[in-house]
Order: sequence, then structure tokens, then C-alpha cells
Amino acid sequence: MPTDKQLSFTANMLINGHSLIALDEATDRPVIVPHHARPEGLEISQALGALGGTDEDWEQDRNDGLIDFHVVSDVSPTEFYFRHSEGLYRLYVRSGKYLNHGVFMTAEGIPQACPIDGVDPCAWQLRHAHNNQAVDLSNLPTDFAMISLEEAATGASLSMTLIGQGNGGYLTAGYAPSGTKLRLNILARDVDWLSAS
Repeated sequence: MPTDKQLSFTANMLINGHSLIALDEATDRPVIVPHHARPEGLEISQALGALGGTDEDWEQDRNDGLIDFHVVSDVSPTEFYFRHSEGLYRLYVRSGKYLNHGVFMTAEGIPQACPIDGVDPCAWQLRHAHNNQAVDLSNLPTDFAMISLEEAATGASLSMTLIGQGNGGYLTAGYAPSGTKLRLNILARDVDWLSAS
């Protein structure tokens, strides 16, 4: 039986061809979106999501008052460490602004990069996007796969919530039959926890 180390790996992820990042790595201001319970909006700057298009593509959203940020170009894909434990994965950021942060769920069901502070990030079940079967690294023979992420504690799948008119979005937990398809690009296999930072 493979060890946790043998089933751990580093990877980046894409949504519809756009890199999954912490949103404010690609913006010049905090990212604030409308929220039904908060008149001032909800700040999701550290949320995982993707921002497509150019700054010009977002101009109408700014004109309509839906956003007030500008998109920064040349943002590298975020590298994540998938640490295997007890059949599940915990995600850690291994590049960029949030290096060595973990991926935690907010009270609003939004995964975001946060300091670890001695607490393990939430656990995720990886599911094959085409048949919804649970997978781990041993079921992924090639270096890419289409997956969805399901929060282990609640069974909620991650789906994309659009920002503005839809040039980008952020991941949120919900109970749809299957979540948003993510392209998983495996960078290194059999990665030890101590050597992953």
C-alpha cells in the first residue's frame, strides 16, 4: 500500500484554461463582491479563483460599479502541495504571495489562502470530473487530469461563482451533483512534506 508521501504531490490547476490563483495576486486592489447579508460586500481577495481576459474586458464591470480593481498581467500559476492523509488531501500554497499558507474554508463556504498557525487546512476528496469517482495520485497515471474538489467535512463540491459579468470568478462550496471541472497539472510526485516548502 502506498505511503502518504508516495501519494503526495505538487500541482497547479486551471479553470477553463485560466490559472487558479488567490485573486489578489492578479489585482491592484482588494476584491469585493456583493453579498446578500453584507451591504458593504464580501472581501474575497485571498479566495481561490481565476480572472480571465484583459483589464479592458473588465472596464464595463468597473463602469457599472460591480468591481473597482484592475487586473495585473503576467501572474504565474499558483503551485499547490497536495498532502495526502487518511485517503484525503490538504492543500498548501507553494508559490507566490501566499507561500506556505494553507487552503481553509471561510464561514461563507469560500476556500482561501490563510496562515496555518498550527491548524491543519481543511481536507478535500479529489473526484474524477467525468465519473465523480474518488481518486488519489495512484489513480492518476498521467501528469494531468480533470478533477473536482469536494470538502470532506461537508461533502460540498466547489463550483465557480462569477464576478461581475463573468470575466472571472471564485470557488464556493455547494451541493450540486458535481463541482466545477479543474484541470490538475501534476508537477512532482512522491513529494515529502518537509521538502515541499
